Amino acid sequence: SKYPFNGRTVVLVDLDGTLANNSKDADLAFGDHNKKKDFHNFHKASENAPVNEEVLRLIRDMRSDNLNIVVLSGRTDSYAQETINFLKNIDV
Repeated sequence: SKYPFNGRTVVLVDLDGTLANNSKDADLAFGDHNKKKDFHNFHKASENAPVNEEVLRLIRDMRSDNLNIVVLSGRTDSYAQETINFLKNIDV
């Protein structure tokens, strides 16, 4: 199909800090104001970040109601595989 959505309702879900509960990784990567922000290690670690179970439950409920879910991230394409692996690991 040319148009991958069913119906017209689309729900946007943020990834980092919302679906991915990666605040500990963020603290390690960005917490020390005397050091350069370490986006590389933050995004690499995100593949194995814990999931926010409440957000995951909401996503699954919305999917069972045939709503379209779009997960958004500001990550660059160079971390696409880590992002895909995270989503596969949590079955989203």
